[in-house]
Amino acid sequence: MLKILPMSDLHLEFSNLTVENHHGADVLVLAGDILVAKAVHDHPKPVDISNESKRETLGSNQLAAQIFRDFISDVSKKFKHVDYRDWE
Repeated sequence: MLKILPMSDLHLEFSNLTVENHHGADVLVLAGDILVAKAVHDHPKPVDISNESKRETLGSNQLAAQIFRDFISDVSKKFKHVDYRDWE
């Protein structure tokens, strides 16, 4: 049986979030209000945000874009499939 974990309203532009796969879901569906997609579009180049002083030099949209990239990288290791839906 296919297990699906739906999530919405994460608003990653405001803070980091860690999602665990405690129930062994096969698919993570990210549906609506995950982030401001324009931030990723406007800042396509990855940046290292592990250093706090580097984080402080970034604009809020650039930081939000990298938080999203890091989030997607993390959940992609925990779920067989990650589906991002932006229905705006």
